[in-house]
Amino acid sequence: MEEQTESEVIYAFPRSKDEKIQFTLSKYRGKRYMDLRLWFKSEESEEFYPTKKGISIPVDQIGQVRKGFEQVSRHLEKARNRETVALS
Repeated sequence: MEEQTESEVIYAFPRSKDEKIQFTLSKYRGKRYMDLRLWFKSEESEEFYPTKKGISIPVDQIGQVRKGFEQVSRHLEKARNRETVALS
C-alpha cells in the first residue's frame, strides 16, 4: 500500500509564462517537510506539474535555510553597493 502525502501550497510565484516556483508544506510518513520546487505548465491540459528541480527540507531545518537566504541577500546588497560606488 502506498503512503498518502498531505500537502498545502504556501506560496508560489511565476518564473515565466509556463513555469512557477512553489513552496509547499507536506507531511510524509509522519514527518513534515517544506518543498521548494519548479513547476511547468502542460501544453495539453494547461495544468502545472512538478519537475525534479527542487528540494524537500525537513521543517526543523527551515531556520538554517532562512539563515542561508539572509546571507545571500546581504552578500547581494554589498555587491550592489560596491557597483553603485564604482559607477560614481
